[in-house]
Amino acid sequence: MTTRIVSFLGIGNKSRPEPYYDEATYSLDQVTARKVCFNEVATVRAAAGPVTLVFVGTKEARLTFFDARRLFEKHAGPHLEGMELRLAFREIAAGNSSEELWTLFNALTELLSGDALTLSDPYDPNKPLVESASPSDIWLDVTRGWRNQPFFAASAVTFVRAQERREKREAPPARRILYAAYDLETKEAPFRDLTAFLEAADWNRALDGLMRFGRADDLEALLAERERGLRAVPGVDHKLVPKLKHLGSLARSFADALATGRVQPLLTSIAPAFARSLSDLEPLLAVHAPPVAPQVAQLRDWAQRLSAETVISGEGLSATLELLELYGQLERYAEQAALLRERMIDEWTLCQLPHDAVLQPGSRVAKFNEQRHRMDAGLGRLGSGAPGIGRRFQNTVQVRNDVEHCGYNHDPLDAQKARKQLKSHVEGLPTVFLNLSNHPSAGWSDEQRHAALALGCRSLEDLPFPGVPPEADEAELATLAAATLEAAMEHKPAAAMVAGEPGLVALLVAGLQARGVRCYTATTRREAVEALQADGTVRKTSTFRFVRWRAYPPITLAQAPAAPQEDAPRE
Repeated sequence: MTTRIVSFLGIGNKSRPEPYYDEATYSLDQVTARKVCFNEVATVRAAAGPVTLVFVGTKEARLTFFDARRLFEKHAGPHLEGMELRLAFREIAAGNSSEELWTLFNALTELLSGDALTLSDPYDPNKPLVESASPSDIWLDVTRGWRNQPFFAASAVTFVRAQERREKREAPPARRILYAAYDLETKEAPFRDLTAFLEAADWNRALDGLMRFGRADDLEALLAERERGLRAVPGVDHKLVPKLKHLGSLARSFADALATGRVQPLLTSIAPAFARSLSDLEPLLAVHAPPVAPQVAQLRDWAQRLSAETVISGEGLSATLELLELYGQLERYAEQAALLRERMIDEWTLCQLPHDAVLQPGSRVAKFNEQRHRMDAGLGRLGSGAPGIGRRFQNTVQVRNDVEHCGYNHDPLDAQKARKQLKSHVEGLPTVFLNLSNHPSAGWSDEQRHAALALGCRSLEDLPFPGVPPEADEAELATLAAATLEAAMEHKPAAAMVAGEPGLVALLVAGLQARGVRCYTATTRREAVEALQADGTVRKTSTFRFVRWRAYPPITLAQAPAAPQEDAPRE
């Protein structure tokens, strides 16, 4: 391991005795350099292994400390005996013009790069000093940086790191930015490690890459780098540190699944594991990267909303709706178009098959494909005149085919129109849980409301179950069912609780399922409490507590109300 230390050097205060800098006690990590004039004594002694110390300064600074008087060697040398140290110098202009400032910036980016460099001997600028290997660590000491030099140094570090990411350089050097804070009264100058503050920008950029563009390469690389850096930090929970690299691997899997449309592993395994890992590491990140803690929490919540035990289920529909919206935010329109169609087939499957007969992606592949093709074909046969899901499905065919086939047709949509149509179709997906009963949802327990919303819904709406005259015949019941279905579909339901007169319930469930609306009944448990009264009698009070939502089995009735088949206009 070799360390390159880049340190700014001025000319000191010429009104003071040589070497023009006051003595101070410098401390860095576990090293203390007492009563020395040069802060580099502490940095060199704190570094592990061979050190190349590169001074950055003007010609006047070089001639002040590296002329025949050898002021640096005279005053710092005794404190560095036995160290494997090479001195180098990079001469810069004073920075009095834009051209000189850019020259300074370029010099710093070169010195902060991970390449082995050819430098100059401080005593003889014409004598080359060649580094035999690339440094494993680069420390930038801005203690004596003059005016805008520290700002340029921070900008140069940011630029070099971004360049390494673009080049996908493996194992770049670990970098530190150091500043010795001098106390005039105590003559003590403890070093402050400013690296974490610069890394805040790296964290922000890496999280931004994932949350705005669905890319995890920056985050994966940064987490691996931070794992290496935190291993040597005292007081860190070393049980958590190795999990940083694992989190980076999960972020990469998350991004890859997004990009390739691997919905089943994304929702059922990758997103849940990603959310758990983020939760585990929140305390560590809150200490060592506090500015990004809110973004980490947001990313965790994001992954949790994309999590589901199964894809073709109520909670799976919730997760795929979140994923559709995420694809829109990431401008991943091809994936969005493909998932939009697949999600509608999921909705139809849950209406047409008993839940225990629904096969999940990846399970018994041949049978799953057979079932999937059957559901796809049945949904397609509904036609654009069918109310509910049939019309929605047909209206998405054009834009989905256009996007998935890259516009290879006789009349392709332009990009802006395709984007707007996809946005409209996603926003038009039904998300209401309709309470079609005479039990107002305002009286439901929190548990019952939350369970209803977990079935792929985002809001609750009530529609009273109509009264059924006892003398009504089958034809009158069918007429009442048709009117109720029309009123129900105005709510744009994704799912419904249907409870009331059994004959009408059968017609409504059949009609709603034919329109792609999943239907449920609430199961309850009766809890009876007996209380002895003053007169010796016993009063019995029964409370019905919600247990679960139970799906109605698919119902197909010859007399189920059917809407007139009308062609709906395409968007």
